[in-house]
Amino acid sequence: MKFHYTTLETCHTASGLVIVIDVLRAFSNAAYAFSRGAKEIMLVSTVEEALALKSQIPNSKALGEVGGLPPAGFDFGNSPTQILEEDLTGLTLIQRTGAGTQGAVRCVNADILFAVSFVVVDATVKHILKIAPPEVTFVITGGYNNDEDLSCAEYLEALLKGQNPDKQPFIKRVYDSKDAEVHLNPNLPEFPKSDLDYCTRISTFDFAMPITRNNNQLTMQAVKSITLTPDTQNWSTTMYTLGVRREFIARHFLIGGDWGPENFPNSHHYTLELRLEGAELDQHGYLVDIVDVEKHLDGVVNYYNEQMLNEKPEFAGLNPSIEHFSRILATTLNEKIKAGNISALKVVLWEHANAWAAYSIERQTS
Repeated sequence: MKFHYTTLETCHTASGLVIVIDVLRAFSNAAYAFSRGAKEIMLVSTVEEALALKSQIPNSKALGEVGGLPPAGFDFGNSPTQILEEDLTGLTLIQRTGAGTQGAVRCVNADILFAVSFVVVDATVKHILKIAPPEVTFVITGGYNNDEDLSCAEYLEALLKGQNPDKQPFIKRVYDSKDAEVHLNPNLPEFPKSDLDYCTRISTFDFAMPITRNNNQLTMQAVKSITLTPDTQNWSTTMYTLGVRREFIARHFLIGGDWGPENFPNSHHYTLELRLEGAELDQHGYLVDIVDVEKHLDGVVNYYNEQMLNEKPEFAGLNPSIEHFSRILATTLNEKIKAGNISALKVVLWEHANAWAAYSIERQTS
């Protein structure tokens, strides 16, 4: 696993798995907000965007800061000390900060995106190790001259390398950082010293904070790493694995039971990931012709995009569950992809950030 470091100025070039770090205090505050019951946190760049979304989304509140303090119209600031006093059960929060959310918004080329602070490092590391990406990029949103985010990134890198570093030097760097100065000033009660304590409680929470992008809107959720993605226990074999991902919208309604609102037509924003596995590469060093795979994948996605699943013949008599859908997608793609060196094909289908189903097919190689 290779590691790269970038800042707000250059993070738009980062691809693959990207970790956006803001220790003081955006993504520490976000974690504590989740602990107080927040349903999800939408990340934006400007105050105006936050207030506009707040006016449009029922049961939502604005969270964040400009210059460290909550701007007019915001319900909550950027202080873990203060957010812990709130009951946020079921709320959608819209967060705008000067560093953390800016980094997330600017990472336009990231394939997988996490928000991270010290309080969620262990859960994040466990999840990243399951994904096993070849490269990881850390976004140091506070800049290299402000040591708390760099400290967190270097601690994460050590954990991902299998090391067991002493926590105290990393915590000390947070207290010694430039952004910590206002919290150590007794004449600035609006910046509680206790925030430094809350922000350096390493791995207080057992969830990671993945960020998903839908229609250019970023949404962060608190998800326990063990249930965030499909079982990847077989990834660390001698097989090569190639993955291709597509997003699409399809409609359905459930049948055969009382499923509440799901009994009526509704839409889902699906994410389909196709994984192909094989032990041998071709003479060019490829597992499979990616152009051919994408052609078949796009054909299948276009067939279902903006369609009612119940009306498709392959769903006749079936409840259009995500489980049935993943099987149908896998068997369809298995018939279309003819590469003889593929020993396994798997479709992982996300209905939203917290719910997925998968279907695997073993193949005979030729």
